[in-house]
Amino acid sequence: MKRVSRSCEAAHPAGAFDSSTLRGAIIRALDAIEIGSYREAEQILLAALEDADVPRRFACPKCGLRFCWPGERDEHLRVSHCQAAA
Repeated sequence: MKRVSRSCEAAHPAGAFDSSTLRGAIIRALDAIEIGSYREAEQILLAALEDADVPRRFACPKCGLRFCWPGERDEHLRVSHCQAAA
């Protein structure tokens, strides 16, 4: 069994995305969905998204906030600025 240092445990609380791959996060999220823990699955995937090294190329034309995907920006425009995507 692999030992993890206490500092590493503190840096990555339970359910957070650790140094494993994105694929590992997806598998953990699918396992959570399988047992009906949808909120946990959402948290695992959101943490993985935050840790993913994806360029944020899509800027909001209203506030300049940057997003990884155009759909993410469109949702921001709809929710935060009450307008349809440009």
